Amino acid sequence: GALRALGLGNDQLSTVNYNVYPEQRYDQGKELVIVAYNVTNTILVDVRKLDQVGPVIDAALSHGANMITSLQFYASNTETARRAAIATAIEKARSDAEAAARAAHGSLGTLLEINIGAYSPPPPRPMMMARAAGVAQADTPINPGEETLSVEVSTRWRFIAGQ
Repeated sequence: GALRALGLGNDQLSTVNYNVYPEQRYDQGKELVIVAYNVTNTILVDVRKLDQVGPVIDAALSHGANMITSLQFYASNTETARRAAIATAIEKARSDAEAAARAAHGSLGTLLEINIGAYSPPPPRPMMMARAAGVAQADTPINPGEETLSVEVSTRWRFIAGQ
């Protein structure tokens, strides 16, 4: 319904928990009586556009959701960013090696070795949020902050001694 109207597809919506349990009342000297059933349906929503997070929360709450419990932000372009960071690190390593070679009255030779440290992507950053449905409020503000990606690169260059 409401979430699909915002453009979310089946691959972005999944049920992660579904519970039905009776609410019972016990009167002294009588049998246990079921007075109602409680249903909990927990769904996971994968929102890929940051500007949709607030509207998705608002749509869910205005269409019957009564609890929003957690947001997790993660970067989807880490491999592209990692490769760009490696290229930048190697350029800086070359500049540093050239400066060192000049300071030693020589010049920089060929690149002999490159080592790139093991990479582990940044984990999703949780943003705990518990918001119950209630009086209409302004649009839900979302601020994910920034993600930092770092790479470790070491290089070894040939040094050509000056004459």
